Amino acid sequence: MMQLTFGDGTKATVFASDAIPGGIRNTVEVNTTGGNMYCNICQNNSLVSYAANDETLKDIYVTGNVETKRGYQYVMLEEEWFRGQIQEFQDFMECVALGREPLSNIDIACETAQLMYAAYLSAEEGRKLPFRGL
Repeated sequence: MMQLTFGDGTKATVFASDAIPGGIRNTVEVNTTGGNMYCNICQNNSLVSYAANDETLKDIYVTGNVETKRGYQYVMLEEEWFRGQIQEFQDFMECVALGREPLSNIDIACETAQLMYAAYLSAEEGRKLPFRGL
């Protein structure tokens, strides 16, 4: 989990993990003075199933990284779309075919890596750290 405070006082909580019971959980929650936004990236809740035992959904793909299909499951409809794989491939092919720059470039990757490092360092040192980006 990472908590961010932006220059204008807007706060955001980011939680992402694939190391929790039940599989992957990626959410972004933004709380502002004017409202809130909650983005459920993966696992999405377009279809929630319940099975009393593993046999019920034995031959049905639910989603990756789940130990059991028993209980409530967040069935990943259009998994490639929701995980962004189709959009990534589309962007790559357009870059090759049209000779344009990718939508997500090295600057975004570097800034993301710096932000993640700052978050880990902040947690280790137990204090807020300023982040100014590139």
